[in-house]
Amino acid sequence: MELLNSNKLRKNLYKWHNWIGALLALPIFITSITAIALPFRDELGFEEIFFSKNLFPGYFIENSTTKKINPLSDIKSFYQAGRINYYGTKYGLFFTTEENKTPSPVITNTEIRFIKAIDSDIFAGGKEGLWINTNNVWSKIYNGDVFDAGRFSNGKFYVALGKKGIDTIELTSSFAYAAEFKTADENYIALKELILHLHSGRAFFGKELEWIWITINGFSVTVLVFTGFYLWYKKKIKKSRKNKVAV
Repeated sequence: MELLNSNKLRKNLYKWHNWIGALLALPIFITSITAIALPFRDELGFEEIFFSKNLFPGYFIENSTTKKINPLSDIKSFYQAGRINYYGTKYGLFFTTEENKTPSPVITNTEIRFIKAIDSDIFAGGKEGLWINTNNVWSKIYNGDVFDAGRFSNGKFYVALGKKGIDTIELTSSFAYAAEFKTADENYIALKELILHLHSGRAFFGKELEWIWITINGFSVTVLVFTGFYLWYKKKIKKSRKNKVAV
C-alpha cells in the first residue's frame, strides 16, 4: 500500500512538474532573459530603441487604475508657481489652482522626484526622464533615471543620474534643444526601461498589480525546484535499491 501511494505521489508530482513547466515557461523565460540583460542596458545602447506602449497591456491597466487612486497620496516633491501648485508624486506630476483644488494630471504613470525652476522654465524629473514647462507646454527632453537638474555658471545644462554621474548638454538661450537631448514620445518607452518593466511584470499588469507577475514566477520556480528535486531523489533511491538487489 505504501509503495502504491509512493508511486501515485511520484506520478502526480511528475504531472505537476511537466504542466507548470509547460504553462509558465514563457514568464520564467522572460524573467530570466531580462535579468541577464539588466546589468548591460547602458552598454548596449538600449536607451535609443523605443517600443509603443500599446503593445503591452500593463500600461493600459495603469491608465485605468491611476484614475481610482488618490494621486496626492504619495507626494515626493512640491513647487508653487504663482497661483498653480505642482505635486510630484509616486503616480506622476499633478497640479491644482486656487480655483480648482482637484488634482489635474500633467505626467502620469511614473514617479516624479523633483520640481524646480531654472531661469523662466519649470523642470520635473524622475525615474523615467526629465520634462520642461515652457509657456505652459510640458515636453519630455531627456530619457533616463534623473535625480536632479540645473545649469552650470558657463550656461551648460546638467542632469544628475545617480551612480552614472552627471550628463551635460548645452542649450541655447531660447531653449532650442541641442541634438544631444534624448527625446521620446509619451506613447513610447525606451528598451532600457522596458527591460526592467518586463522583468518586474509592470509591462503586463501595471505598476500596482506587478505583484501578480512576481507571485506567478516565484510560485512556479518553487514548485519546479521542489518537484524536480523530489523526482530526482526518488529516482536515485530506486536505482540504489536495484543495484543492491543485483549484488
